Formats: sequence, C-alpha cells, structure tokens
Amino acid sequence: ASEQISKNIEAISNVTNESASGVQQIARAAEDLNRLTINLQELVSKFKIDDSSHGLKNKHSFTHQKSMLLPHSNKSNAALN
Repeated sequence: ASEQISKNIEAISNVTNESASGVQQIARAAEDLNRLTINLQELVSKFKIDDSSHGLKNKHSFTHQKSMLLPHSNKSNAALN
C-alpha cells in the first residue's frame, strides 16, 4: 500500500510540475502578445483617415470606400518610403 501511495504522490508531483511549466509558457505568450499589441498601436497611430475630400469633418467615419490612409507627418512618410 505504501508503494502505491508513493507512486501516486510522484504522479501528483509530475502533474504539478507540468502545470507550472504550462503556466510559465502562458505568461511568456501573454507578455509577447502585449509587446505585439503595443507595437501595433504605435504603428497604427502613425496613420489617420483623410475624409476631407468628401466634405466630412468626423475623423471617425470609416464608411467611405475612397478614404485614404495618410501618415500624420512627413517623418512618418519618409519611414514608409
């Protein structure tokens, strides 16, 4: 009986270690996703929608198909070329 208990404790220990390893992998993946999100936000923030040619003043209007994405500054434009 003590041998069975020892095997069960070892199995529980193995499962616990695997679980901890999985949690660490999830934490690293979450950190990577956070970095990617910040990077994407920085890239997207360099663009704006120009609806001025359509007489629209609302920069949040995304319904016009002819809207163009334009960089906010010449500095961004140079980075794109």
